Amino acid sequence: MPTVHDQALIWLQQLKDRKHHPVALSTLKTYSSVFYTWIMPNMGAIELGAVTNKMLRDLVTLMHAKRMSPVTIRTAVSAVRAIIASDIDSQTGDRKVKFEFNPAFVDLPSIDKRKQKAPTAARAEVETAISRALADGSQSAMLYAILAGTGLRISEALAIRVGPVLTELTYWDPKESIVRVQSQIHKGVEGAPKSSAGYRDIDLPQELNLWLVDRAVDIRTHKDKLFDKSLDFFKRDLKKYGIPGFHCFRRFRATHLRAVRAPEDLIRYWMGHTSVQVTDRYSKLSEQIDFRRSEVEKIGLGFSLGGNNGA
Repeated sequence: MPTVHDQALIWLQQLKDRKHHPVALSTLKTYSSVFYTWIMPNMGAIELGAVTNKMLRDLVTLMHAKRMSPVTIRTAVSAVRAIIASDIDSQTGDRKVKFEFNPAFVDLPSIDKRKQKAPTAARAEVETAISRALADGSQSAMLYAILAGTGLRISEALAIRVGPVLTELTYWDPKESIVRVQSQIHKGVEGAPKSSAGYRDIDLPQELNLWLVDRAVDIRTHKDKLFDKSLDFFKRDLKKYGIPGFHCFRRFRATHLRAVRAPEDLIRYWMGHTSVQVTDRYSKLSEQIDFRRSEVEKIGLGFSLGGNNGA
C-alpha cells in the first residue's frame, strides 16, 4: 500500500492534469506548500490504510501550536483526506481505502470571518495613492487606477500587455476600451486564470481608458507588458503609499459596484467570480457588449483620476 507521501505526488499530478474542475496554478501551489511544510514531515511515511483520526488531530494540534491560521489548518486536513481518497482501483473505480473522517474528534478550528484580514481602501486613500505615485513618476499610479477601476487581481493586472494580441494572454485594448483576461502571473510564472470565470472582458470607463492612453505613450509594441516592474517593486510602493494590500483595490471596486446597484450578475462577471446561480448560466454577458459598455459608463470609477472629476 502506498504511503501518504507516494500517493500525494500522484494526487498533486492528478490535480494538475485533470479536465473536470481543473485546479488553478495558485491553488495547486497552496496544496503543495501545505503538503511539503506540514503533511510530509509529520505523516509522509505512513501508509494510507494506517491513517487515523488521531493522527489528523495531532496534526491540527501541532499546527495550532505553531499559530497557523484556521484556513491553513483546514486546508492541510482537507489535503490529507483528498490524498487518501485519490487512491482508486483502476478496475472498479472504487476507493481502495475506506477512511471515515470524524470532524468532532479531529476538532478543526472554525473560521471566524470577522477576524479574517479583509482591509479595503476608501475613495480618499485610492486618490491619494494615485496622486502620490504620479508625483513620483511611478508605474504604481497606472496600476492603482486599473486595480481600483476594474477589480482585477494583482496577478491578472501584472500580466496585461498592450493589445490586441493573437495569443491567449491578458491584454488591454485601448480601441475597444477593455481588458481581456486570459492569463495571470503567480509567483513569477504566467499561467491560466484562477478559474474558468477568470476568463472575461472587463469594460473600462472611457475616463480611465483615455487616462491610461495618455500615460502609456512610451509602450510601442503589442509585445510589451504594461508594467515592466517586479511584484516586489510594487509591494514596496504599496507600503510607501499607505495601502494595506493590493486586494484593497479589488474590494474597493466591488463595494462601489454594489453601492451604485450594478446588476449582480454583471458584478460577478467583471470580478471573475464563479457563480452558483442557475440563472447566471443562461446569462450571455460576454456577448452583450453594448449593454456592458452602457452600464460601465453609468457606474463610473468611484474615484478621481489625478484631478479629474470621478464618477
